[in-house]
Amino acid sequence: MIRKTSRSKYGPAQVEKIRRAAVDSVGTRRGVDGIRISIRSLIAQLEALQPIRKQLDDEIIVLADRVPAYIYTLPGASAHSVVSLFGETDPIATFRLPGQLVAFAGLDPSVFQTGESKLHSRRISKRGSPALRHTIWQMAHRACYQEGDLRDYWLRRKGQGLSHRSAVTATAIKLCHVIWRILTDRRDHQPQCPKANS
Repeated sequence: MIRKTSRSKYGPAQVEKIRRAAVDSVGTRRGVDGIRISIRSLIAQLEALQPIRKQLDDEIIVLADRVPAYIYTLPGASAHSVVSLFGETDPIATFRLPGQLVAFAGLDPSVFQTGESKLHSRRISKRGSPALRHTIWQMAHRACYQEGDLRDYWLRRKGQGLSHRSAVTATAIKLCHVIWRILTDRRDHQPQCPKANS
């Protein structure tokens, strides 16, 4: 478990050091039996939820078959994301402009108003639909690791000094515009060809 969570940075020797340190460290022994029972109970609950999760996954796949095929052409799309995206944005005519979709997803910058002036923060507002925001952010994150114009955009934003998380968020905002266009036109996404260096 430690090797997995440390991404293979800790081998058996380090694991044994951690185990010995935990045994010899200062701490209370009271309530250990209660903690063990709680942990076993949580593990049993997680195992009991596995069949329910599988059933939900199967239902999502059935729903995904009803979603228009052009939505699957969006960058970073998966069965789960297209079902969530379609459920949160249908009908797309609700959003007259792509900026309205960005705002509904809560990916627009938050604004602080102090008397006479408005100040734009670098943080997103997080208003609107958290489910849509999560879906679009996850799609953008996957798109950052796939060949295409969104990956190029993500790399450019990272090159401008943005952190990974901020660059993915910027990519998610750009993806909102792509989503709005594809859903409005009801057509396949056609990624732009990379520009040749001249």
